[in-house]
Amino acid sequence: MTYVCQLRPKFDIDWIEAITLDGRDWKWVIDTALHDKWALDVHFFKVIRAPKAFEETFGRKDDFYLKAAIKYVSEFRGWNGHGKGVSGIAPIENE
Repeated sequence: MTYVCQLRPKFDIDWIEAITLDGRDWKWVIDTALHDKWALDVHFFKVIRAPKAFEETFGRKDDFYLKAAIKYVSEFRGWNGHGKGVSGIAPIENE
């Protein structure tokens, strides 16, 4: 449902697999997220927690879940496709 609401953005699994760790780990992901402008948005952290829970449940899988979290924290620019978003401010207006 969310994928459809977000206007079906293009997705390629290779985008996640191409992420290099460069020494980054879950501590880096969490520390980076805590200092992000979206740190007060509970949904922002739900997206980070999900791949961590998958890794805890299913194993590291070549660090796929960590790479997904790194990509998200590094590239997230706001919620799109759901109206005005957090505090009634459109994400594009925040950049």
